[in-house]
Amino acid sequence: MGWSAIYQSDNPEEDERRQSAVRELMSIPKSLKAPIVLGLGYPEGQPARRKMATLEETVSWERYGGK
Repeated sequence: MGWSAIYQSDNPEEDERRQSAVRELMSIPKSLKAPIVLGLGYPEGQPARRKMATLEETVSWERYGGK
């Protein structure tokens, strides 16, 4: 399961491109906007394992970006 933002307040051209694609795919009237799309289901295959970031790569101590 995963959600995807469709509405883009900071980029009207990208917002219209995404809205048009969703409207066409799902037969949504032009008078309505889809803020998000929620994908449900099972993956077709097993995704590759990703390397998890270490604590040192993720956490900043004392200040932003501090080591």
